[in-house]
Amino acid sequence: MPRRAFIAVLLPLAIAASCAREGPDEAAARAAFAEFLGALDRADAGALWALADSGTRKYFDDLVAEVKEAQALVDKHYPEADRGAAKRNLLGDLVSASTTGEMLFRALLDPARIAAPQDPDARAVDRVGAGPETVRVITASGDTIEFVREPDGTCRTGVLLRAAMDVPAVATLRQNLAAVKQNRDLIERTPPARDAPAPATGVQP
Repeated sequence: MPRRAFIAVLLPLAIAASCAREGPDEAAARAAFAEFLGALDRADAGALWALADSGTRKYFDDLVAEVKEAQALVDKHYPEADRGAAKRNLLGDLVSASTTGEMLFRALLDPARIAAPQDPDARAVDRVGAGPETVRVITASGDTIEFVREPDGTCRTGVLLRAAMDVPAVATLRQNLAAVKQNRDLIERTPPARDAPAPATGVQP
């Protein structure tokens, strides 16, 4: 799986920023929109992580945990000759014992493929509408951008998660994680044999 592979299309967006529990006002929503556009313009992975909602953060935290578990299964169950290839297909060059969800998010984010809208109308807020848990920003170009209010009172976005989950590289990683678990189950059920085939190392990126 190649490094830095997944964020490409980001509009329409669900934007995130700090906003009051009683609901973001127009000024806060405009500031949030500007903050997100600025992070995209700078290709600032750290700022984008700060804007990511709890679902996005949990996804990457869980993904890192799954990768570490799969790497441990490879070390335990795979023949030594097959471990290197299998672990490379499990982000072995990116994920170590100290890797966090944020670190994986930042490593996979490809600044060259992140694009904020350049159309002035797509960058201009026309109006804002607040609901019980969200606030929607409508741009002059007609795009609707949704802020999701988190339990701590901040408003963040899940758009980066939706973009990541649609990218083939992430789907390939998921396939490789599943293959390792299937191979583990097969090995544990099968008595040792000299001519037993080696487990699959996963899909090459």
